[in-house]
Amino acid sequence: MQAFDVLVLREDGDVRLELRGELDPLTAPNLRATAAEVLSEPCDSVVLGCDGLTFLDSSGLTAMVEIKKRCDEVGARMRLVGYDANIGRLLEITGLNCVLTEPGDA
Repeated sequence: MQAFDVLVLREDGDVRLELRGELDPLTAPNLRATAAEVLSEPCDSVVLGCDGLTFLDSSGLTAMVEIKKRCDEVGARMRLVGYDANIGRLLEITGLNCVLTEPGDA
């Protein structure tokens, strides 16, 4: 098992969460907690950088959807970027590509 880490980068009203490692049932709470902390302060957008993800399962997807809902509640835009073909396929199969991404985000 590979560790999971979230690097938080802030610039003006934008926040980028760089995801590294495996996002699974054991690590999804870490992402949720980090996002909750970030969203406790005003921001315009939250970008989840996925190029460091080595594994993503349904619990990770659920965490991402929850973060998207929270962003919608506070008026912040959220999107995924830098994901590989495997994650892109997972998003497509689940229909979450229409919820979590915008054209050209990969």
